[in-house]
Amino acid sequence: MTSFPWMTGSMRPPVGRLFFHIRGAFAEYERSLIAERAAAGRAAAKRRGVQFGRRSTLPPESAARVGRLCGSGHSVREIARLLSIGKDVVHREIVRLRSQEVAEPAVSKVPFPTGASAAQKYR
Repeated sequence: MTSFPWMTGSMRPPVGRLFFHIRGAFAEYERSLIAERAAAGRAAAKRRGVQFGRRSTLPPESAARVGRLCGSGHSVREIARLLSIGKDVVHREIVRLRSQEVAEPAVSKVPFPTGASAAQKYR
């Protein structure tokens, strides 16, 4: 076992080892209390309706237009070009609209292509 120069007398092993284990246990206990309080605070904030994460860079009007254009059969690339925004932003907005079920019925009925052929189409 390693001995530290400042450990003199009663602080040498095994008493010193016991001391450090006890201090470590208290530190671990305090850390778990902090994590528990943080989780409780996040849960309370979610119940109050606080939204976490970065705010959307897409204005609400453009988000609605994305939904309408997707529902009318436009591709992600076409929507991005029409609105002068990135394809990733369009795709993320379509996913968000579908997950919140706020989208118009036509948007939720349009299947979003997946797989290798879809990856080639949207590049």
